[in-house]
Amino acid sequence: MKEKLTNKQKEAVESSSPSTMVIAGPGTGKTHILASRVEYLVRHMDIPAENILTLTFTKSGANAMKERVIKFLGEDGYKITTSTFHGFASSLFEEFPQEFRFGRNLREATNIDRAKIIENIIDELTESGELKELYSPYDKYHYFNDISRAISHIKKEGISVDEFKKLVAGWQAEFDAMPDEEKLSSRGPRKGKVKREHEKTQKNINKNKELALIYQKYEKEMKNRHLFDYEDMIMRAIEGLEENEGLRHELQERYKAILVDEYQDTSGGQNKLLFLLIPEQNYNIFIVGDDDQAIYRFQGATIENFREFIKKYPDTKIVSLEDNFRSPNLLLNAALNLANKSEKRLTSELGLPDKRLIAHGEFSDSQDIEINEFNTDTEEHSFIVEKILELNKEGTNWGEISVITRTNREQEEISEILRGRGIPVYVSGDTNALDNSYVSSLFALAKACIDPHDNDALLEFLLHPATPIMRDDVWRVLEQKNKVLFSAFRNLLEEDKFSDKASAQKTFDIINELSGSLTVKT
Repeated sequence: MKEKLTNKQKEAVESSSPSTMVIAGPGTGKTHILASRVEYLVRHMDIPAENILTLTFTKSGANAMKERVIKFLGEDGYKITTSTFHGFASSLFEEFPQEFRFGRNLREATNIDRAKIIENIIDELTESGELKELYSPYDKYHYFNDISRAISHIKKEGISVDEFKKLVAGWQAEFDAMPDEEKLSSRGPRKGKVKREHEKTQKNINKNKELALIYQKYEKEMKNRHLFDYEDMIMRAIEGLEENEGLRHELQERYKAILVDEYQDTSGGQNKLLFLLIPEQNYNIFIVGDDDQAIYRFQGATIENFREFIKKYPDTKIVSLEDNFRSPNLLLNAALNLANKSEKRLTSELGLPDKRLIAHGEFSDSQDIEINEFNTDTEEHSFIVEKILELNKEGTNWGEISVITRTNREQEEISEILRGRGIPVYVSGDTNALDNSYVSSLFALAKACIDPHDNDALLEFLLHPATPIMRDDVWRVLEQKNKVLFSAFRNLLEEDKFSDKASAQKTFDIINELSGSLTVKT
């Protein structure tokens, strides 16, 4: 039987506003609301199922949404387009390859492709003297990882080369317009010179100017080589819809209602793509999210998306859900008190009342929350172990105790300590064990040993911090263009071309010993 909607849930599901924003805190039934909204659109607003698009941040979220919609609508549920943003972009490329310039010769860039392109750009700009801030005389590729991450982040925000250049120019203009009395020191040995903090600001602007140049050359080389990377999927979808008005109108006509889950975790680029799918008139957009749960902010998610949405659709109906079906009131109130310490929250930005959740369901009384502070991780871990042993001694079963950590690495560390003390542990999480850096490196090594022609696997292994070879020497291997990296590695050893031959030899020996297929004499 389908769960009954609370008053607030019903208000959101039955909204007649062209744009609706649902502020849904933890345990308020987001998936249930979205599926109920889809059913309402089909059953009561007469919108055909094939004209409804639901977008979410993760594949697991998309699958959960699809299952719930099918449960509510039956066969009609299969007609709903349910996808992640990247999955939706990919489907557009498959359906309209010409409009998005996805020809047969276009392929996804490998790690080696990306590394070589950035390496070549660094070589070129270092030789021309154009790299000053993103350059180290001791290690030409010192900023390689920073550059690679920055380009990915810029693309996730949907910022093109020209847009990024304008941003940097704007920062420089703001700095130049700063009055001298604010910018310059008025006394001491630095009198008349730019203050230290403003020197750092200018230095950072100069870094971004160089980054803009690298980004421009990177995009040009990617196009020359007919390559695209993961972030390009959203960028190309945006560019294609901006340039092709006819296609944009076709998609706007096709999707008469759009629903977005986990809106707080969408990037700036995904938000741009969403807006391009919404027509200027006769639209139906329904977003669900909670700024306090923006766990992917480091990947580009930001409260700015909520602000942008309200700015674009000022008459949006906003419904803040109050009923929580997961936690007792004591825990909910404690969480609210912590969240209220943040200055950037929707409640203050939009003038909404506090998101005070009310517990529903059968919950036993909870004890007061105890807060403990520790100077070191060792002290904290010891406390956790002793507390668990104490609880168990008092009659609490192992399965009734849980330890919640901020990161997966902390989860791994604590679980190992608990097992060492004879405490049975079940590790629960959404991460795939194959994504663990240690496991990934092990697979990379195994692949490199089994198949020396697997350049990507060998590169991943060589770049891992635990691998003995020096980073400079990894680049020497990569410079052997259009060659199997393992063969290039062996040749460089034989020719004594490495800066630290002992470390390179040790790395080669590890692979060579495990593979049992190749040997090299020193």
